Amino acid sequence: GYLQFNTLDLFLQNLFSRIWILNGDIKASTSIVESIECDPLALNIARERLTTLSKEIILFDEILGYLGEALEMMEIPPEPPEQAGRSLYQRLEISGMKDQLVRRVKDVKKNIFAAQRNLDLLRERVQVESQNKTDQLSTELQKNTKNLCSLQASNGDTSRSLKILQTIFAGMIAFDILDRVTGEWTVIDTEWMEEFVDTVIRQHMLVWFALSIVA
Repeated sequence: GYLQFNTLDLFLQNLFSRIWILNGDIKASTSIVESIECDPLALNIARERLTTLSKEIILFDEILGYLGEALEMMEIPPEPPEQAGRSLYQRLEISGMKDQLVRRVKDVKKNIFAAQRNLDLLRERVQVESQNKTDQLSTELQKNTKNLCSLQASNGDTSRSLKILQTIFAGMIAFDILDRVTGEWTVIDTEWMEEFVDTVIRQHMLVWFALSIVA
């Protein structure tokens, strides 16, 4: 009986040490979550660590269940009738070892429960940071879409302006070609334009001279 209790005591000591390591991993994961805004890879790393820590806590819960069952099955051996046996029985404190182990198992349960609460809080923070990152990406996508729409509209205006310029240049080239072919091409010599030229231009030469100078 003493060896059983002593073995279980050593196992609980190692389990306590492993729980402290688990708490350290949770603190390290908290630091990673805090760096999500500036580190693009931190979110995936935090999710992977949360998965690993959740599996470890589930394993601890199963181990505690087995420990509880083992303590229930263990029986305190009776006190030996001989004097030497009673002395050894009292020195080893076998009668109180089971109660001590039960209290230690309860302490382990409390520590694991606290670790589970910290992990739940950390999971909520990861969800919040993930939502913030999604909102930020959505906002950036909307901005980029608006910029593309503005560029598209600007390209449309530029295209229309180029078409107008092409039309003007085509007309200028056509008139230049006609002028070179015919030697002289003007509407002033036509019958329907002579009356307008005499009335507006030739009778007011100084006015048109002044407008030309000003222009």
